[in-house]
Amino acid sequence: MNTKFESGNKKCDIEIFTNLDGIVIKFHDLSKEPKPGQIVDYVYVDSGYGYISFKIKNEDAIISGLLKREFFSDEKIIYDAIEFTKKNVPSHFDAFIPYNLEILIVSDTSIYTGE
Repeated sequence: MNTKFESGNKKCDIEIFTNLDGIVIKFHDLSKEPKPGQIVDYVYVDSGYGYISFKIKNEDAIISGLLKREFFSDEKIIYDAIEFTKKNVPSHFDAFIPYNLEILIVSDTSIYTGE
């Protein structure tokens, strides 16, 4: 499922992956992904702005994830992302849901490809 996430003046694409144990939401810019016909031996696929995992634990749940500071730049957008995630699991609306998110500042990367 593809849709949008908005907070204040920031907007990004999201993908929601579901299974019986919960959901994972990927925050990214869909325009940076290769289009059909652009996929060749080497292709760069942007890792996006991060993800949040919502895991169901019986009547309760836990939230964890990694978010990049370049997009998730203040507390408001981080809390908006948490609330957005919770709203996507209506079965646990009243559940106890502690969370632990890591906010990353990318200073160095190594890229591994299938070459």
